[in-house]
Amino acid sequence: MISMKMKRTQPPETDFMEGFGQWLESEEGLQSLEAVDCVYNALDGASVDISEKKGIISRSLSFFIDFGY
Repeated sequence: MISMKMKRTQPPETDFMEGFGQWLESEEGLQSLEAVDCVYNALDGASVDISEKKGIISRSLSFFIDFGY
């Protein structure tokens, strides 16, 4: 008779969310959150002109959107 035993894999020592939480608390993670806040604040009230692929922040400030295709 042939006996086949399945190997048990050990769970990773840290899961993704734990590692992500540690990264968010690091200097790099905090800087990343500050950058996201700045971008969101800058885009608050902006509109998008899909036909021209352009975002409009104010009458004097706009940006182009490249969809990569």
